Amino acid sequence: MLALVFLGEILAGHHRLGSGGVFWTLAVEAAVGAVAARRSGSAGCTLIAAAFASISLLAFISWAFHPHGFTTFRWILLLESLALGAGAIRLRGAYRRHGVQLVNVAGLLTMFLALTFVGEAVGEALDPRARRR
Repeated sequence: MLALVFLGEILAGHHRLGSGGVFWTLAVEAAVGAVAARRSGSAGCTLIAAAFASISLLAFISWAFHPHGFTTFRWILLLESLALGAGAIRLRGAYRRHGVQLVNVAGLLTMFLALTFVGEAVGEALDPRARRR
């Protein structure tokens, strides 16, 4: 794991693990998980690959585009959830266990999407000056 962190720091061009380092680290882990899932037929590896690939995409968006606020990440989370759902539908016949893992990751991403709204509401409730009108 430490070697992947160092790889992420080198590829991102920083001496600390920012969003670029997180992207590279998780992208490598997602690729390894996907290869392991393909070779061994492991649904657990599919879960790891899908989760790390999803988080890696969010880190890439943060690193490359520097969006402000939650809106961009919310749309990406929604699109990732829909893509994982479509993948699960495609895999439901021949690779049912792998499709179930894609649904699990889509559920986690949807829950995280809902938490962004809850977190924003709590933040506005605690700091009335943060409200936008």
